[in-house]
Amino acid sequence: MRRGLWLSAERLAGALVQGLEVVLFLAALAAWLPRRDLLLSLLLAMIGSVQAGLANAHRWVGGLHPLLALVALALAATLALRATRRLRDAAPES
Repeated sequence: MRRGLWLSAERLAGALVQGLEVVLFLAALAAWLPRRDLLLSLLLAMIGSVQAGLANAHRWVGGLHPLLALVALALAATLALRATRRLRDAAPES
């Protein structure tokens, strides 16, 4: 695969993920989630935006791009786990 095509696909994927992070924060606001979940989703959107900006940075600053991707992944997993627990606790016992 040519380098230019690969970078184009990576940029597209990054833009989609960043957009989803912002939509997730807006959905958390609309759903009136608990304060901690709102803050986690805001942090996820902020880190996603910073991470996208670092994608084209040079030298050691650009090295923070994959590190922040792992942080964003951990935040997303934390939000998913909290939502799963909240749904499980709200489900009626049968």
